[in-house]
Amino acid sequence: MPRLTFLFILASLLFVACAAEGDDVDDDLESEDIGEATSDVIAGGGRRVCGWNVRRLGNNFENQPKDIDAVATVIRDNCDIVALTEVMVTISQSGTNTGGFDALMAKLGTRYWGGTITSQPVPNPPTSNSEYYAFIYRKSAAAPCNGFATPRYMKDPQDVFIREPAYACFKVNASSKELVLGAYHALFGSPIERRREVSFLDDDLDRNGKPDDLFAAMKASRSGSPDVLLLGDFNLTPSELKDALPRYVDLTVGTGSTINSKNEITSNLYDHAVVPADSRLLKAGTKPARTLDVRRVAKKNTTFYTSVSDHLPIRIIIE
Repeated sequence: MPRLTFLFILASLLFVACAAEGDDVDDDLESEDIGEATSDVIAGGGRRVCGWNVRRLGNNFENQPKDIDAVATVIRDNCDIVALTEVMVTISQSGTNTGGFDALMAKLGTRYWGGTITSQPVPNPPTSNSEYYAFIYRKSAAAPCNGFATPRYMKDPQDVFIREPAYACFKVNASSKELVLGAYHALFGSPIERRREVSFLDDDLDRNGKPDDLFAAMKASRSGSPDVLLLGDFNLTPSELKDALPRYVDLTVGTGSTINSKNEITSNLYDHAVVPADSRLLKAGTKPARTLDVRRVAKKNTTFYTSVSDHLPIRIIIE
């Protein structure tokens, strides 16, 4: 075969392959299918932001080892950034460690994924029930903001939170603004105790005469009016959350986000995505947070409830 003919054919094949790959990228960016097939390189452009209570990550539960493979699959297939709660502390004679988080990052692979975790668990001093907040991001879709290597806790001078919220900052490829992303795990307790604690999120806890301490701190952590978003397990239904935080907006829609011991989805929508009433995300075509039914990732002879979590992740798609 003449050399020029061979080069022409080779160039044509490369062009077709690149065009096909580009089509896959566009389909992925527009897809909202649960469990969509994504690679570790081509993602949703940073648009898919998840929140997930991973149920005692780092510990066994119901006499079943945690299925780290399944946890990683859920994140890899559905999220570009995820805020995790119930990332448990591991206490040993040598001190405390983040074994569950470390195992999850190893499974995801640090070539394509990055993660950051709070510097200490809460409550502190740690007990076996203390938790970290962790934020994991796809490197092709987002990156930590400059100077924001470690998540920061909300100041809680009156110690009103059993686990005060924490937040991290990301430069998201899909947005011109930085995203300050918060994570929060409310106490379970009685319904009255839950509402009381959650209602403190918009109070003037530092007594400087200005309310909204959490969102004010999140906004003030960056210049240029960043977008702010709080994800977490509030242990309140949408109506209860509205009563507790009437000046904030819950972007979560749909039905339950928790799993019962029969591996069934309950009616309890306890996981939420919350923004201030003046948030740009309310006006920018952001798609509401919805529960992702990913129970099928559980291995044979196990259930999602026993080996993965008693919560399903929620996902919001930002613009």
